[in-house]
Amino acid sequence: MRGDGTDAYREWAAVYVLGSLDPRERREFEKHIIECSSCAAVVSEFAALPALLSTLPDDEALTLGRGGKPHAPPELLKALTGKIRHRRRRPSG
Repeated sequence: MRGDGTDAYREWAAVYVLGSLDPRERREFEKHIIECSSCAAVVSEFAALPALLSTLPDDEALTLGRGGKPHAPPELLKALTGKIRHRRRRPSG
């Protein structure tokens, strides 16, 4: 844990899901998420990210890192909306 109460590994979750950690970091993070349910939950939330990003046309995907405002394909919006509805229906616990 950091001094502010957050888990430093949490920042690695999206990078892990996108397959961008180096092998050493990946192994370290995988060991961590076995013990840390909070980070494991974040990984679960990001799990659909690669598939969703793959629906973007290349030119729009490239603008994401440059601060452009890409138009989201309707199927992406539909998938995200469905995921949000599903999460809202789940009982908290």
